[in-house]
Order: sequence, then C-alpha cells, then structure tokens
Amino acid sequence: MARSLIRIFLRPTIKGTENLKQLATLKKEKGVSVIVIANHINDYDPVYISSEVALATGRSLYPVFIPAKKRFFNTALKRFFMLLHGALPIGIGRDEDSLNSLKDIIAKIKSAHTICVFPEGQVSTDGKIGKDLGFVTFLARRSSLIVQPVYLSGLKGCDVDWRNMLLRRRRLTMIFGRPSTVAQGSSVESMAMITEAARAGDGG
Repeated sequence: MARSLIRIFLRPTIKGTENLKQLATLKKEKGVSVIVIANHINDYDPVYISSEVALATGRSLYPVFIPAKKRFFNTALKRFFMLLHGALPIGIGRDEDSLNSLKDIIAKIKSAHTICVFPEGQVSTDGKIGKDLGFVTFLARRSSLIVQPVYLSGLKGCDVDWRNMLLRRRRLTMIFGRPSTVAQGSSVESMAMITEAARAGDGG
C-alpha cells in the first residue's frame, strides 16, 4: 500500500533494482546482516526505501529495522507508530538506557536482520550528501555485513509539502547501487558508496 501511494503522489524514478536481486542472493549465500545505507533528504525516507526493498526481494530481507533517535518515541502514540514501522530507539550518550539501545541494534546485526541506516545521522537541509558519522563502521567492527547503498534525490528537507504532492509536482529518485560484503573489523566509507551509487545511476 505504501509503495502504491508513493507511485501515485511522488512519481518515483527507481534505478538499480537488479542490484536488489543480487543483494537477496548475497544474503542467502553469506547469512549475515544486510545494512541498507542512504543519504537522508526527507523524514519519510525509511518508508520509500523499505517499501521498494520489500517489493524487489519479498520476505527474504524483511522486516527492515531502522535505528531512530529516542526523541521520536517521546509520546505513547509516536512510540506505537515508530515501533510498528520497525524503528529501534537509539540513545545518544553513555547512560544505561543509551547503551541498552545499542546492544539491541548489535543483537539484530548478529542475528542477520536487515537494518536501514542514514550515516549522516540527520536530514540534510540542502539536499546534499553530508558527513559520515561512522555508525556503519561501528557495526562492522562487531560483525561481517553486506552493505547496500542507496542514493535519494528530489525531496529536499523535512517539509512534507502536501499541496505539491497532491498536485503530483514532486518527483522522487531512488538509485540502488551494487551491494558489497564487508569483513568484520573493516572500516566502511558509507558516503563514498552512496556517491558511487548516484554516479552509476546517472550513467557516470
């Protein structure tokens, strides 16, 4: 249903879906966690990505869990919808609650679940690719991974902009790059991988 709404209102251009087929094959062969990484341009990026992954790979990579800042869970209603969507609360700091949230994510990684991570840690205000905060490298130091880069464009900022969506003036572009296997202990250049996906999708 989510994907149907996206197609109606955002008229998406999707490239590299053949790479998702390769991703599903790699997951079956390697039996390790898949980390989907993407630049962050809009609050609803997780919905765009997870719906496309679900369509291309079926149940083999689903559900897609999404680490999210704890402030998005600060009311009962918000917490319900975040958990329903597969969001995992992640604390920022060294308190016990924050450390427990990291342990939950690491447990998902070691159990070969699919995680969607935005390496910039926040929505870009100008639509440009930002700085990698190192979270994917943090995960790779604890387990071997398969990393699937995604480049998003067309929906800048946090404003949902319902008027333009209803008038079908907004266009989403989603480019899936080639998945890569990452050995435990490796460093991951997340933003370089996303940039490479963007170049491949543009034919460069």
